[in-house]
Amino acid sequence: METTRSRIKLLSKALSDFSQLGSPSLHELRSWVVEEIGELDLLDSFQKKGNRSVRAIAPERLLIIGAGNLAVSLWQSLLVGFVLGSQIWVKAGSGTEKDLIFFLQRFPIQFRCRVTVLPQVPSELLKLADAVMVLGSDQTIEMIQKEIHPKQRLIAYGHRTSALWIAEMPRSAKIFDRIAEDISIYGQQGCLSPRWIWLSPSINGTLFSKKLGLALNRWRERNRKSIALTPTQEALIYELRETHRALGNQVEASEGDLEWTVIEDFHGNSELTDLPRVIFVRSLSEKGLQKEFAWICGDLSTVGVYGSPSKALERLWIRWGASRICPVGKMQRPPLNWFHDGRPQLSDFVRWVERER
Repeated sequence: METTRSRIKLLSKALSDFSQLGSPSLHELRSWVVEEIGELDLLDSFQKKGNRSVRAIAPERLLIIGAGNLAVSLWQSLLVGFVLGSQIWVKAGSGTEKDLIFFLQRFPIQFRCRVTVLPQVPSELLKLADAVMVLGSDQTIEMIQKEIHPKQRLIAYGHRTSALWIAEMPRSAKIFDRIAEDISIYGQQGCLSPRWIWLSPSINGTLFSKKLGLALNRWRERNRKSIALTPTQEALIYELRETHRALGNQVEASEGDLEWTVIEDFHGNSELTDLPRVIFVRSLSEKGLQKEFAWICGDLSTVGVYGSPSKALERLWIRWGASRICPVGKMQRPPLNWFHDGRPQLSDFVRWVERER
């Protein structure tokens, strides 16, 4: 008979090659379940708690609707379903279908047989799921909300954005390499990808941008196979560079190609973009940051920091929606038990049953 213990033991072996998910060990998987559920066996049977017995009930049928921007977010969602032991219906986002198949092929038949890959999600199937997980735009989430029954559990992760905050000029090239890693990995297609670097006014922004450019160049040399721009992206990056040069902003860019771009914004013209390896640098005081980026309220996900932010800054980021503050170099590598958009990943899906005596 399958149990949570036996299930995560098999999972740990299958996940050993997935560095994108942190290659979690058996110990880490067990700790994750215990942290969120309380005990490993609570997903399998009633466990005594004082004068009653309780059990955590995972969704029998879990529908996952993926986003088209990043395959690894869909992998993480499937991992949640595997740990819970649910039957999974999954619709990959446009452009991530091959990544989904690649992921599933690395797992034993015990897990693959739980998964049904859907080319589309019929409305009648949508209503049969015990729980629905949606990764995507606010418009997609709103559409799904209208289709499901109020008693179905909906867990939705909308699009968010992230930023880097630098308190002082980094003293070593290694720190710049970590910043370049945060910017470059996954081509800035995910919610954890920084779109801006907020600099303390004490930092020479032009010198910082030049050093960051060198680090981005080093990243490019190490990861040439990871770089691929579409013709549309190339056209947009070229236009963006020329526009900001015309505005009087400092543009540091890769020579002879469009593979990375650092724009030091002197005038507050930086826009929200998901173009690969395009980063805006902005020197701002805490008050200036609060004023200029107030529009980001509700959409901030992660802030990567170098230095120690003040309590006031942390409160500001949290008010803007930040659910994770981490050192530079770790933005794209959250721990297994991270709170995705500020929510636990396993316990959000379970319901509790108690047996009183």
